[in-house]
Amino acid sequence: MKRVVAVLATVALLSSIATGVLVWRLTRDHAPQLPEISAYSQGHLARVGPYRFCRVFDPTDCIVPADQG
Repeated sequence: MKRVVAVLATVALLSSIATGVLVWRLTRDHAPQLPEISAYSQGHLARVGPYRFCRVFDPTDCIVPADQG
């Protein structure tokens, strides 16, 4: 019985570590993107980014992307 519990604990620990490494690898070189709005109508999908994006805690710190909006 103790051996089964030890094996299950080892499997749980290794799977937790593998999940953490996988999440770290998938998100490490990902640049933050601006939010988008998706609209679907009559068979067409349009995604539009913001004209101006301001931080919540500092509304004077805004990003104005030239290629979106």
